[in-house]
Amino acid sequence: VLAMAKSSYLDPFLKLAQLIQEGTMEAVDNLRFLEKLQDPCMRLAAAEPKQIPKILPVILNYIRLIWSTSRFYNTSDKLTGLLRKVSSEIITRCCDKISLAQIFDGDVLGSIVTLHESIEAGEAWRQAYHQTLVAMGRAGDARQWDFDESSIFAQIDAFVQRCRDLLEVCE
Repeated sequence: VLAMAKSSYLDPFLKLAQLIQEGTMEAVDNLRFLEKLQDPCMRLAAAEPKQIPKILPVILNYIRLIWSTSRFYNTSDKLTGLLRKVSSEIITRCCDKISLAQIFDGDVLGSIVTLHESIEAGEAWRQAYHQTLVAMGRAGDARQWDFDESSIFAQIDAFVQRCRDLLEVCE
């Protein structure tokens, strides 16, 4: 209709239609890859601190798959953001099990165990990440991860240090 009327709105409309089609293709592709993370991320969201280390390699393998095969969700910025979200979820899961009230009330035995498990979960996250980097190098992956680790691990490192500080309070 716009073409027959020789409307000046035709070119902008066609450009917007093209952008919408490209955005739809990108969204469908992203969804296809991110859906693979749903199950392990749901397991992480329900995990106790001591269960977290076993889940992390599975999540990292799917993130590695996204990095190597996704057409749109394979940028450093997007994957750094995704890895930061994993860090945040680990902290959330551990914080849900740490009771400051119990610690300050003197009931420290259970808290000491939880703090140790939380520290192990945080350390396991960094270790699993580095093991993934090594595996990528050994496998000769065409694209290696060169993400800003301080951005990924700053929160988890601070959390682990706070757990260590709380352990001192408990002892």
